[in-house]
Amino acid sequence: MRAALLIFALLVVAVPTQASSAELYLQGRIERTCGPATPTGIVVHHWKSTCPSDDCFSWRLSCSNGARHELHSAEHPGTTVLEHTFYAWAPWSLALCMVPFLLYSGLALLGAERRVLVAAINVAFLGYFLAAGAALYVSIIGNPWGNWSEAQRIAFLNPYAFGGILVAFLLINLAAVCRGVEFLFFAHTPHPAYGALMVLADPFQANRAGGSFMPNLYELIDPIQTAEHYRRETELLNAQRDKLDAQRSFAESYLRARRALNASSEEGE
Repeated sequence: MRAALLIFALLVVAVPTQASSAELYLQGRIERTCGPATPTGIVVHHWKSTCPSDDCFSWRLSCSNGARHELHSAEHPGTTVLEHTFYAWAPWSLALCMVPFLLYSGLALLGAERRVLVAAINVAFLGYFLAAGAALYVSIIGNPWGNWSEAQRIAFLNPYAFGGILVAFLLINLAAVCRGVEFLFFAHTPHPAYGALMVLADPFQANRAGGSFMPNLYELIDPIQTAEHYRRETELLNAQRDKLDAQRSFAESYLRARRALNASSEEGE
């Protein structure tokens, strides 16, 4: 499970960078047009909303030999292969991309004992990721000069902005996710006395006491030191204490018996 969480974190952090630096979907067409020269720049100068002949975008391709070519395409010429795959498989690709975030948020909500604040924060995060997916979809086929295009590029399509929000999402929920994983994959014996204590305690003190019984990140890193481990150690110490009490009771009864025997022997003399 620790390896799966690490792989998930690496993937979700790497995807925005990969999407911004991967090979363009029209790379082959661009290189063939410029060949044997190399492409040096692309400038989009016209867009229309309806394009039955795949000419939504009109753009100028500049080559290293000074040549310029006027080209047309149904997608934005800056679209990468990964972004085009996302566009071609929408809306299923958007739903699939949201699954890891939903699972991570669910574990966090479970580990945080369904606190309203955690739920509200994660709803905001999920809304941001959903809006980023929608902005990516629109950027592939939408008006590049729309009223909100620049704001979307800055807030959602900028890999640094998206990566920062993503890292914040992972770190803010990390402790709660660790508790959720521990709750799901490590068995715990119920403690009746603890439940009774929480009923009688003040709500604030109950929350504070409940937090001390919850596992932390260290327990996830080293499963040997989980809350279950401490429970077993406590049971072992209680058993040893009971054994020592029994031995003490036996020794006291033996001493009483020897004293009584000695006393009866002295009276007989």
